[in-house]
Amino acid sequence: MVEEPFQSKDPDLIRAEDKLAKKLHKNCNPAGKELNLKKSAKIFYKMGLLYKKRSPDKISLLRSAALFNAAILRNPEKHYYKHDLKHLCQKVLKLAKAQNLDANLQQISNEIAELAQQMRVETRSQLSELKNIPYDVTEEECKEIERKKITDVKRIQDMVSNKYTELMKHISVKCLEVMGPSPCQFAVVGMGSLARREITPYSDFEHIMLLEEGVQYKSNYGDVLHYFRWFSVLFQIIIINLKETIIPSMAIPTLNDVTKENGDWFFDAFTPRGISFDGLMPYACKFPLGRSEKTKNKPWTNELIQPVSRMLKYLDSDVDLKNGYHIGDIVTRTCFVFGNLKLYQQFAGKVSEKLHDSNAFNHTLLIKQLNEDLKKFDAFDSLYGLFVASKFNVKRVLYRSTSLFIAALGRIHKIDETSSFAIIKKLNDLKIIDDKTAHMFSYATAVSCQVRLSVYMKQNSQDDYVGEEELYLVFQNNIYNEVISTAGEKSVVDYFIIAYNLQNAIRSMNWHRNEPLRIIFRPSTKFLMLHLLRLFDRIITEWEGSLKKKAFHPLDEEDLYIRYYVANAYCEKRKYYKSLLMLDALEKEEKVCDLSIFAEIKTDKTWCMLSVGRFQEALLYAQESKEKILALNIPQSAKYYRLSRLCHMRGTCKTMLLQFDEGISEFEESEKHLNDIDEWPRKSLRRAHCFRNIAFCHYRLSDYDKALLTIHISLEICEKQRLPVHDKCECYHLIGLSYYEKANYKKALTYFEIELTKRMAFVTEETQDSDEYIRLVKRNIQFCKIKLEVNPKKEQIF
Repeated sequence: MVEEPFQSKDPDLIRAEDKLAKKLHKNCNPAGKELNLKKSAKIFYKMGLLYKKRSPDKISLLRSAALFNAAILRNPEKHYYKHDLKHLCQKVLKLAKAQNLDANLQQISNEIAELAQQMRVETRSQLSELKNIPYDVTEEECKEIERKKITDVKRIQDMVSNKYTELMKHISVKCLEVMGPSPCQFAVVGMGSLARREITPYSDFEHIMLLEEGVQYKSNYGDVLHYFRWFSVLFQIIIINLKETIIPSMAIPTLNDVTKENGDWFFDAFTPRGISFDGLMPYACKFPLGRSEKTKNKPWTNELIQPVSRMLKYLDSDVDLKNGYHIGDIVTRTCFVFGNLKLYQQFAGKVSEKLHDSNAFNHTLLIKQLNEDLKKFDAFDSLYGLFVASKFNVKRVLYRSTSLFIAALGRIHKIDETSSFAIIKKLNDLKIIDDKTAHMFSYATAVSCQVRLSVYMKQNSQDDYVGEEELYLVFQNNIYNEVISTAGEKSVVDYFIIAYNLQNAIRSMNWHRNEPLRIIFRPSTKFLMLHLLRLFDRIITEWEGSLKKKAFHPLDEEDLYIRYYVANAYCEKRKYYKSLLMLDALEKEEKVCDLSIFAEIKTDKTWCMLSVGRFQEALLYAQESKEKILALNIPQSAKYYRLSRLCHMRGTCKTMLLQFDEGISEFEESEKHLNDIDEWPRKSLRRAHCFRNIAFCHYRLSDYDKALLTIHISLEICEKQRLPVHDKCECYHLIGLSYYEKANYKKALTYFEIELTKRMAFVTEETQDSDEYIRLVKRNIQFCKIKLEVNPKKEQIF
């Protein structure tokens, strides 16, 4: 019996909410981020009042609480915001028929906030004691340090999991005190990262509510459900009052409706992402009230307040997958938080029985889900994708690329343990993995947990992304640097080597045979990971060190791959002649190189030739590379990226050879390929460069009107996408030159002066005279003034 959601048909409430949403939209930038926090606070407050009027609907009351808290967080000086939140809490207590109507839910939240802060302080302290592993240690010393890290990280995760469980237990106790004695035995049961004992001090709380078996047949079952539904509402309002619940997680239809095109537009960049309950989005809802709102594509509901037998039905895989969860995320991997321990043990025992029952265990569907995860969280594809990204999703790229698959191995082999560390130990005990593999998997788990914890603690938020907001900083800093700094370069590289090998081993498994997992180590994998992590100095160091030890042999298949990564590293570090020597040698081994690597060899040779001024040869190699790329069976976005890069290099060669018409054609084709790439943060910068280069070609062809038209497109992209100031200055410079040639000296002077102002902001008084760009623009300003007879003293021109 699922409680029907409240559907407001009051046209006045609907119109009022739409009006407020439009006001909020005007107060946000194109990315949905707020411009004026106090204006947003007022809008959220008024929205909170509207949702409060939709009482007694529980979801509406939760949204009202979240909106009031958002208003208070943005403008704490408005005392009536706090007053209305207090009134809302009192209203909920009356609707819940709570025993203690005078309970202060906000005060309970304050107590929880203090305990949460203590947990975070302790976590930071223990993380700071972890040591990074240097490269210059012996293999045995390295293994000893790795074993210590495994022990230390596991200890930290156990501490956080225990303290987080105590927090949720504390809230449960308070809710019980407020609501009065429960009408039946129950248990609050944790899921997700808490059950895996990999929770963080900023994680959301995924949980269900178990009721004693048989209560569903009693005449007062409706009253029982009333009690626990409102128990859950009180629990969630106490969490919401921590002010760490972001507005998008409330799935407010006018702000964040994921079921509508452009409906999910608001981005809450201000609220810290911390302790909250699982969101109300259709693909989430892993909390007791469950999924209470139907959508067009998923017109069903579920509730996670159930007696044992009915909760076990959620093991039915069809129900599980329809709701967008992984098979283990609802009820198969759980932990006890509060209530009747025996009731939880009864439930956990039956779950284990069902999972061990061959007739009930859906092995085929589990393998299907595993294969889908291998595609979605592929370690190689994730790292390769970061070549064209400005931010690094720690949870997706680093944490899930091992934890998901270790958990999957546990489910396939019917292991009851829930934590990654415990599953690995059991796999080792069952001889499914050997001691060496068990150590590697445990170490990878430790590194991923350390990085994830460290990133969250540094950002004071459950923010999975590290990187740069300003796109130009992406080119100055390796986006992996922040991740590497948390656990050390060697550990992060080793993690991805293990993740890559783990996933490949799973792909090659024959699941119809009960055989051990075989990890195959290839020497080239280390260089591949260093290449994907853009650690080019380390590639060169490893290579030159191996030459001294004579660790590689010519014509070895593995050696060919390694040599390509080294040649590419030399190219990236602008050691073009060293790179060309290696690329020339590799080019002779076409028969043993796969097509993808051979295409990269041709592309790198194109770049090297271009960089050393051998433009005709660069054009030849670019054409050969294009043919190879077109023959590749790779994702279209990757193909378009490579083709765009090649066309841009060809355009540069044509420009340097004064073949401007052909240069224009190449840059236009490069821009066309860029438009075919879907989501790529750097696409705007590359497009701006294409249009600027096209404009330059028009300028050199003396077609100044076309030059101005095109360079303004480049400038518009730069301004709209907040691209580097240097790129904007290049646009101002070319606009100034074009107007100068059109004899419009006044406009030329204006743009040169804008350029000078922008450039002067980035140099000191001591260095401005030696800066070639500033000297050039000053000279151009002087020319304009001479033409305008503002300063006719030609002798001052330099």
